[in-house]
Amino acid sequence: MTRLFILLTVLILISVPGLAFWSGTVQDQIISQDDNLLGWYTRSVVDFQGTIHTVWNERVVNYPTQQEIHYSRSTDNGRNWSAINQDVIVSFNDGINAENGSSIATDSQGDLYVVWSETDTGIDEIHYSISQDGGNIWSGQTADHVLSYPGASNAMNPWMVIDGDDVIHVVWNQTYPQSGTAEIYYARSLDGGASWSSQTAERIVSFPDGGGSLEPRIAVGNNDELYVIWREPDDSVATRGNINVSISTDGGNTWSGTTADHPVTASFRIILYPDLNVDANGIVHVVWKGTQDTASPYHYEIYHSRSIDGGVSWSGWTQEQRVSYYPPGDPSSNIPNIGADHSGNVIVVWDEEYDFGRNEIMVSASTDGGQTWSGSTLDEIISFPDAYPGYRPYVAAGLDDTLHVFWNEGTTSTGYYQIHYSRGDALGTTATVSINTRAVNPPVIIPANGGSFQYNISIHNLTTTPQTCAVWNKVRNSGNVYTQVWGPVTRSLPGGANPSRVLTQTIAGSISSGTLYFISYVGSYPNMVVDSSFFTITKSTVADGNPWIGESYVTGDVFDEFATTDVGATHASPLQSENFVLLGAYPNPFNPTTTI
Repeated sequence: MTRLFILLTVLILISVPGLAFWSGTVQDQIISQDDNLLGWYTRSVVDFQGTIHTVWNERVVNYPTQQEIHYSRSTDNGRNWSAINQDVIVSFNDGINAENGSSIATDSQGDLYVVWSETDTGIDEIHYSISQDGGNIWSGQTADHVLSYPGASNAMNPWMVIDGDDVIHVVWNQTYPQSGTAEIYYARSLDGGASWSSQTAERIVSFPDGGGSLEPRIAVGNNDELYVIWREPDDSVATRGNINVSISTDGGNTWSGTTADHPVTASFRIILYPDLNVDANGIVHVVWKGTQDTASPYHYEIYHSRSIDGGVSWSGWTQEQRVSYYPPGDPSSNIPNIGADHSGNVIVVWDEEYDFGRNEIMVSASTDGGQTWSGSTLDEIISFPDAYPGYRPYVAAGLDDTLHVFWNEGTTSTGYYQIHYSRGDALGTTATVSINTRAVNPPVIIPANGGSFQYNISIHNLTTTPQTCAVWNKVRNSGNVYTQVWGPVTRSLPGGANPSRVLTQTIAGSISSGTLYFISYVGSYPNMVVDSSFFTITKSTVADGNPWIGESYVTGDVFDEFATTDVGATHASPLQSENFVLLGAYPNPFNPTTTI
């Protein structure tokens, strides 16, 4: 959902109907243990039962640095996660560093496979770990398992897919001895990871011309054809970059890219972070971070090329197509990832500087096979715009085409990241109800012992038919701790109804001091927020001499009845029995018993 921030006496969050809702725009959800250790480079996959499995690199020791591969899963479509209270490591914690970046895939039986690069005595090899029980136990937890040829030099950046016959395919970049530059190497397993083709002989799928091939990605098509892309200097002008492709239509036996380079786009001054996906209609999509600027400072946007004929021709040969928004003065876009749902829709996520020097997570969607993109004409944020930057997003589609996005985001401890999450529908689910709230007499200052203020709250049925919705309020402090102060109350709004009420909110003395965000929500409590609105209040450290207020509560007509002055209303709405109670503040609002 597009968010427009207007700085007046108060800060009001307004949603624009017709775009999408994302859970992460309302508040932070962390899926990793909040332990002040650096976690990043998330990857995710959804198995045949709908369970979401996510892996990332995270330090187990800060100094000297040692990373291992961590894991979390959700069995309820992203509402709760297994690792928020305890780290789960799928690699062998042997004091040797797991290099940045891993890849995860699942087969038709739900078995899980993770690959990553690891350095041992100065040699980088590709390691793997397998779980055959849905992520409870991993083969790599007790010993190293290596799939690359022994003695490889700089085997890095592995990526993995599993085809319709459960054959596992892995690619990575590695130094090619004959040239001393990197080429793209390939391995496959026909027996569920028990053995790998690369353990006895090395195989490259790129053209060994000495250019240096990096950051490969592999995807499988609808007929089990395999596509591999990577970035490489342009053949004609070494100071420019390109993305090349290699294709196999026989399960990895032969590859088109071993005898010549096959670009998917015209060259760019700089190309970084290519990514690849094949949609449900068989269209092959490639995105990357690129610039045509010839001198620093370089400005980067996210670009796209597609093939509708199995890689024979590419739109990027003749057209530079942006999927990101670039108004004058807009900051650069960074590190894209592309996903596709089961209906042929394509989604790209990336991080970009949004406000106050911090990065947030952006999204762009295409419903026409990559011809047009929602994010090319406006910025749409799917992360919560707070004081902490987010980087390196990854998107995966669930069985119901709910979109799941993961990224690393800063914490209160400078320099450390945890794994954050947002779920939603980038394809434009139209909002049916909106909400708006504002203080009657700003600025609002609450004494340390508690106090009250008045505010105006309005909800609007944007349709012509009755809509049932819940309304509730929370306050959030600067440490992202949420306290629910009233609701939910459930109301049925007649078509077009736009009721507005002035309520009196009492804030308990136990609410922490400092700047607070007073947030009103409308939707289906607690799992879906359709819209939200907020303004800031200040909780003082000084009491006013009145008695201590022990709980937060609201007084006034919380849309109990609709008057004829409420647009579209002709009768009283059904009223569900509700209690106004103070709910405890959550140390982490997304613990295993909390849903959003």
